[in-house]
Amino acid sequence: MQALKALCSTRISSKKGRNISTQTMHKCAISDAHHPRFRCVLSPPGSVHKPQQNLGRGKNNAAAWHIVSATLYRQKRLSYTSVCKGIDVGEAVLCSPAGTPCPRHNTPQTAPHGLDQHAALASAMTPTKATVSRHSAQTDTLVGMLEHALEHAPDDLGYRFLANGKRVEATLSYRRLAHSASAIGAWLRQHTTPGSPVLLLYPPGLDFLSAFFGCLCASTIAVPVYPPDPTRLGRTLPRLQTIAADAGATVVLTTSAVESMFRFVLDQAPDLAAMTWLCTDQAPDQDTDHWQPPQISADTPAFLQYTSGSTSAPRGVVIRHGNLTANLALMHRVFDNGPDSHAVNWLPLYHDMGLIGAILQPLYALHPGSFMSPLTFLSNPVSWLEAISTLGGTHCGGPNFGYHLCVGRVSQEALESLDLSSWRLAFNGAEPIRADTMARFAKRFAPCGFRPEAFFPCYGLAEATLYVSGGPIEAAP
Repeated sequence: MQALKALCSTRISSKKGRNISTQTMHKCAISDAHHPRFRCVLSPPGSVHKPQQNLGRGKNNAAAWHIVSATLYRQKRLSYTSVCKGIDVGEAVLCSPAGTPCPRHNTPQTAPHGLDQHAALASAMTPTKATVSRHSAQTDTLVGMLEHALEHAPDDLGYRFLANGKRVEATLSYRRLAHSASAIGAWLRQHTTPGSPVLLLYPPGLDFLSAFFGCLCASTIAVPVYPPDPTRLGRTLPRLQTIAADAGATVVLTTSAVESMFRFVLDQAPDLAAMTWLCTDQAPDQDTDHWQPPQISADTPAFLQYTSGSTSAPRGVVIRHGNLTANLALMHRVFDNGPDSHAVNWLPLYHDMGLIGAILQPLYALHPGSFMSPLTFLSNPVSWLEAISTLGGTHCGGPNFGYHLCVGRVSQEALESLDLSSWRLAFNGAEPIRADTMARFAKRFAPCGFRPEAFFPCYGLAEATLYVSGGPIEAAP
């Protein structure tokens, strides 16, 4: 499996201004071997990978490459290795226990900048036999993941959408998701060609999931965007137009409700009006019994992740199937989630943390994912905590400001009815993480069973698909 053959198409810049060439990572190269924040780690220990070597299709290569922060190298609970301090771009690299003579210099390997140990993350975070029995370890595409779920747990609950944080509006089993996705994919093939970008214009809900996987089943590239806010068209409409033009999309998938609401806007946006609008809730019935899987691979683009555009024009990052399955394998190993887990989240689905962390990760590990609209949470933060309490949420999280809202806007009366003892991993990322916020949240909700050890500060970026680094679980941050 060429899991991270093309991790991303840009260069990652560290805080010190040094560039890490992501285009050379799959060639077993480190462009700045002395930088303490980013490092390219190989898997498995004891193996030598030479430049441009084909990583093969072995299951242990799913997480062969990781970009990790120096904080992870310091974790005592992980196994360790050393990376030669003086490796040049293009040289072979040997992963071996700390202190093993360097094959280049014949001297004991030492960690740069005073870090005396390096975690062998590519080995420690590669799925073991115990963790690959249910999830799609042999699959390097999202469609393969869905097929795996259909084979092993067709009628299990896949997703649940909560209308107001409490009431279940709709559910999807893996069988229903696969059926609707293949039907939309077959319909979409009649209107576009493989490799074409397709805008996904959906409010929060399960329709988005069917459309997203429908794009993948049609071998097209999904472009998730949020419908423009009618009260802020001066800002939100130009953003949508910029993304549509930049992606080169000519087809829009949406719902009939959004399409009818959008009609009055199209007079102001002739470029959007000229596109083909398809309402998936009105899609014709398709014969899916003879549906054939698309011709895709790990290198096939799955979707475009666009930045918010708050400080400049939105920029798109190509996320490939192999990028996703490798990052999902890494998160699965780090998060320690499995069939007994339950993700309960409010994150927007057009953002990488929401789409990959809250939607695709549950599919990878074959456990339920429940979610609500971000607006529901923002208007009533306790709704998220009530859902976690009622559903027994285990893997739930969001940006730091979400925890801050909960501390300030959950009443004492509401606090008394919450049970957060099931919450095993509370990830915190996507913006600056504040220790005082986590401390106040832990103190405020300790009577509800929340444990400080559940907090999981983490760092990621779209250019690396999503997850980059974080500490060990079950350890206080």
